[in-house]
Amino acid sequence: MNFIFKSIGHYQLASPNTEDQSRKFFTEILMFREVKKPLSLSSNGGLWFESGSIKIHVGTEDNFIPQEKRIQHLKLKISTNLNNI
Repeated sequence: MNFIFKSIGHYQLASPNTEDQSRKFFTEILMFREVKKPLSLSSNGGLWFESGSIKIHVGTEDNFIPQEKRIQHLKLKISTNLNNI
């Protein structure tokens, strides 16, 4: 079967922070908009954010253990020219 990827639906990140800390980081620092999770998933905890076509799902973990060989990260390209938005 031949196919090509058209886009990425969302990124799932694990965070050692509380939901309040994650919310502040994504909404106040990165300026993402928080979106409500579907009711069927809301009891699982975590937060969903969007900015333009970028969608990030953040799960918080009390016993978070970072990977030893790699650091989880997300690279964002930004524009400071608001006319391009």
